[in-house]
Amino acid sequence: MYCRQLGLAHTNNVNTPTHLSLLQRKFIIEAHCGSKHVIFVTQKGTMYATGFGFYGSLGQQTNEDCCLPKRIDVEWKVKSISVKEYLNVALTTDFEVYTFGGVDVSHLDSSADVNFSPKKLVKHVNGRRVIEVAAGPSHGLLRTKDGVFVFGSLDHTGYLQYVPNITTTQDETHLCPAEIELKHKNLDLSAKFIVETESKQFRYLYRSHFLKDIHISQLHCTQTGNFVLDEKGDLYAFGVGKFGEFGRGKQTQSLLYPEKVNSGVSTLYVGYWHVFLVMQK
Repeated sequence: MYCRQLGLAHTNNVNTPTHLSLLQRKFIIEAHCGSKHVIFVTQKGTMYATGFGFYGSLGQQTNEDCCLPKRIDVEWKVKSISVKEYLNVALTTDFEVYTFGGVDVSHLDSSADVNFSPKKLVKHVNGRRVIEVAAGPSHGLLRTKDGVFVFGSLDHTGYLQYVPNITTTQDETHLCPAEIELKHKNLDLSAKFIVETESKQFRYLYRSHFLKDIHISQLHCTQTGNFVLDEKGDLYAFGVGKFGEFGRGKQTQSLLYPEKVNSGVSTLYVGYWHVFLVMQK
């Protein structure tokens, strides 16, 4: 394990479960694996990181590696965190959203190439607090009481790749047929932007109108796909599926807006290009 993500103070491979004694009394309740790093979350909302520090994935204001779990020093407590590749998206106990790490920084501070230390992405969305986050490698999902918002690289967010990164969407040539139908019903399809970052710059969040009336229970992102599970067990997907992860009999498929791909789902677990479903009894 040359990237040191095992947190055992060495770079050897380990073929059997090994006790991580440094975290023994930290009351770890979650562990999230990125491409070459791991984020641990304690019961008190403290984060520890170990592994490959490239792109600032360890939140230590540097790209240096760490072979032992090291605390991420922030003033806030984490409620939940989502990790994908090098990007980390954290939801605090005050329902603010922070990001650190990541290659694609189109949704972060535009003055920096790499996001070495946690920066606030958003405090709220249109006055609604964020209650869930999900991270892809260069995009993410946020859930509020009003629905699902996407941010980052539009190439990975399904139909939104047709929406230009501007504050209003007037030209219907940029919309897919389902969006045009919604627009004719006088729904607002403009970008929702806020100025809640530490650098006080605009950050664009796009609402998925197609999920507006669904009671959502879980959000998940693969490398280029997105999954939304509702309270009834219906599973919706959108984005780009490259290895059959949408489960619709095709290896490669683009879903321009959320479509139901399964039902009777209790929960799901996602990797980079694959998905496991746990079905209801």
